[in-house]
Amino acid sequence: MANLRTFAHSDPLPWALALVSRRAFWKAKSVVMSWALNAPGAYFGPGCHVQGAKYIRFGKHVYATKDLWLEAVSSYDGIRYSPSLILGDRVKFSDSVHISCVERIEIGNDVLMGSCIYISDASHGAYHGAEQSHPSEAPANRRLKVVGHVLIEDNVFIGDQVVILGPARIGRGAIIGAHSLIRGDIAPSTIVGGIPGRPLKQFNDALGVWERL
Repeated sequence: MANLRTFAHSDPLPWALALVSRRAFWKAKSVVMSWALNAPGAYFGPGCHVQGAKYIRFGKHVYATKDLWLEAVSSYDGIRYSPSLILGDRVKFSDSVHISCVERIEIGNDVLMGSCIYISDASHGAYHGAEQSHPSEAPANRRLKVVGHVLIEDNVFIGDQVVILGPARIGRGAIIGAHSLIRGDIAPSTIVGGIPGRPLKQFNDALGVWERL
């Protein structure tokens, strides 16, 4: 009833009833998915897809609105991998987040992600070093190349349409602005934006304010 009152405050009653009914359906389905994935208290909205679940570790109360795609790639084009994708407690995803792990991606507690985000520790093909991919080879047939681990620490906020490629380490409490491309280390308590991402502000603990850099 509390949810109905919440929806009815801003929507016509018939539509509010439809929204409440849909929420109840996906909550029930999430109970089954949570049990199957060993993801206690998780909520998975419409269109969520989990691939390679035996290589994914869920914290408590992970929440995904819709179209979350988690993939731990253990085999591709006949080559075996040993991925490790770790989600902390109370990680929240908005729509259409894609996380692709070939080796190691770790996301800490209380991380909030916007919509249309891509995070990966690998690329289709090698473009530096030995045995680089040839342009005549179809991209889908190129061997996966691990580019580096991704670590997102606690309390990080990632805005819409951000791309994070390994190697990357995003420090505790950092904020990644929308449409940014992130690779490398991001200091804790820092606001980053741009392509490539660069520090814009940092939190001053003594003054309790965000200061421009």
